[in-house]
Amino acid sequence: MTIEPEAASYSVERFVPGDGGPIIAYEHVHRYAACADVVRGRRVLDVASGEGYGAALLARTAASVTGVDIDDAAVSAARARYGGDGLEFSRADMYELPFGDGSFDVVTCFEAIEHVDAPGRALDEIARVLSEDGTVVISTPDKAVYSDAADYENEFHLHEFYRDEFCTELNKRFAFVTLLGQRTRAGSELVVVDPRVADAPPTVDYFPDAGTTVSPPLYLIAVCRNRELRRGAPDVRPGVLLDGTDELVDGYIAAVHAAMAPDAQAAARLEQRDRDVADLNIELVGARAYAAEMSRQYEIAAAKGQALSDELLRVTRESEQRAVHLLAAEDQLTALGHGAREPDPTNPSS
Repeated sequence: MTIEPEAASYSVERFVPGDGGPIIAYEHVHRYAACADVVRGRRVLDVASGEGYGAALLARTAASVTGVDIDDAAVSAARARYGGDGLEFSRADMYELPFGDGSFDVVTCFEAIEHVDAPGRALDEIARVLSEDGTVVISTPDKAVYSDAADYENEFHLHEFYRDEFCTELNKRFAFVTLLGQRTRAGSELVVVDPRVADAPPTVDYFPDAGTTVSPPLYLIAVCRNRELRRGAPDVRPGVLLDGTDELVDGYIAAVHAAMAPDAQAAARLEQRDRDVADLNIELVGARAYAAEMSRQYEIAAAKGQALSDELLRVTRESEQRAVHLLAAEDQLTALGHGAREPDPTNPSS
């Protein structure tokens, strides 16, 4: 298909399993895991499927799953890792999905609508490919909590929604909209280990002070339909995601410990730096000693020069005095010579 110019207005930000720590993993995985019953035995489209991990989770219960993304590299990676029977990936622009009207029973679109500058157009396409009795599950950050309250600006988000704005846009296209909220929480698990007792632990809320209020959901998850859900039909329901293996948390803790542990290369660089500083200090001490010796030699030479200058001045003055005496003596001799040659008037023979 032809990708229109608006496709260039996407801003990429992706979650890759194994990167970013457990919090972001729990956020993303929980959205897909919550859809397991809704997609069971149905045709599913995952819009902005990214690396494909979510489509693969849906494929565990769905009849078929198609993941679409605008990024060629992401599509190729998803095909290589997850592609197979009932699960395929293709490149597509969410502004123009290459499927006929009503092609899918469930459409999921998680954390993608805020990455396009014309979200209404993307929602139109999602509504178009949905079957008459289908379900759309779509998520986006709540701007009031995600950005405003945190004084944060995500450079990858082109259009964030406030809760009312998000609901308004969805209600324009779907007859029934149910809004859920999502936020990761810290907690502890208390379970029954006696095999004779059924294990169905309730959720217990804990607040240290009576006036403490729960922090609001960070993300909005909307479940949208054009027909009212029949009684007993599977739905996306509130729930808690538990990391049964602790693999993500353990990996995160290990990474933190590794980051806090001394880096051998960094330690070696510090030791070399200390040696370099010590060598420079030695050179500096030597340079200062040399400069002091040069200053002393200069002072000695200057003193000698001053003495020679004084001696030269003395000799010059003596020479000048002697020259004056010599001139005076010459004048006297000249005068005496003239006196000896004058004629004596009393002496006829002179």
